[in-house]
Amino acid sequence: MTTRRLLSFVLAGTAVVSLLATAPTASSAATDTVVVTSTIQAAVDAASPGDTVVVPAGTYRETVAVTTPGLTIRGPVGAVLDGTGSGLPFGIRVRSLDGSRIDGFTLSGLTVRGFERSGVQLSGVDHFRLTGTRYVDNPLYGLFPVRCSHGRVDHNSVSGSYDSGVYVGQCSDVLVDHNVAHDNTIGLEVELSTRVVVEDNVATDNAIGAMVQISPGRPVKVTEDVVVRRNTLSGNNRPNTVAPEDGLLGQLPGGVGVVNVAGDRVDIVDNVVSGNRSAGIGVVGLPPAIVALDGLLDPTPDGGRVTGNVARGNGFDPDPRLLLPSGDVLWDLTGSPCFSVLRNSRTFPAPLPPCG
Repeated sequence: MTTRRLLSFVLAGTAVVSLLATAPTASSAATDTVVVTSTIQAAVDAASPGDTVVVPAGTYRETVAVTTPGLTIRGPVGAVLDGTGSGLPFGIRVRSLDGSRIDGFTLSGLTVRGFERSGVQLSGVDHFRLTGTRYVDNPLYGLFPVRCSHGRVDHNSVSGSYDSGVYVGQCSDVLVDHNVAHDNTIGLEVELSTRVVVEDNVATDNAIGAMVQISPGRPVKVTEDVVVRRNTLSGNNRPNTVAPEDGLLGQLPGGVGVVNVAGDRVDIVDNVVSGNRSAGIGVVGLPPAIVALDGLLDPTPDGGRVTGNVARGNGFDPDPRLLLPSGDVLWDLTGSPCFSVLRNSRTFPAPLPPCG
């Protein structure tokens, strides 16, 4: 199946999920429903814990703050939360007012576009789901759970983010599945998080399809126990327009399918990774200039397997920022990953250390 056909298939799945999300269900009668009649914020303010806010089709030019636990916001993709030209930083922001954690939040459906920082940001939320939403042209992040746990990010379409389309930061126990990420700098990103599974997604036409990494200056110091599997990470050939002096992202080459930067026990398995101009799969340590910013970081990718992937046709026109020879599977000789690759894959070094 071609990348274009996979993209169409997953986008169709997103539309189906959105329609299902707005259909009545037997369980919906157990909670109250608040239908938006003026603004989404007014309906959210009127809702009680566990309620569902239903957003009819239309355009809503506002930002929405959620502090109520267990709230669901749902609607068709024709319900557009539009921040274009407003200067508003967030489309929907979910967090408590006193710094405590919030238990439960679901966003199902809608289109969120044109906000200055993130389409949706969750801070300190446990048991969340972000599903069936279109995120368009939110310059920093499309959707951004941070310090969250026990969540699912699925069946979303995300495009037009200068940093990352789907970003999971300082989280634990999160499933990221069946999303389409295109026309971002990074399609799918996991940073300083534990027990995250990224599977069955399509990332194409980004600078980097998927990235697992650590970074300096945050309370959390490790990324570990991450699985990246059964994704299509192909044709990610947009230039990386982030300046090299702007941190780790600016030092990475464009044209990469998936890269693990110093994550521990990161398994990259059973993915299709093709047609990325710099590299298909990379496993590398943290650059020395970034290591110098935080002495508590372990800068090497320890453990982890790269196996079962179809990695071919990568590395044909490498970005000058690539510091290794181009190819299908690359390792910078740091840490202790193991590899099992197709016979005709171009690797550096050759051979790579095998998985026992």
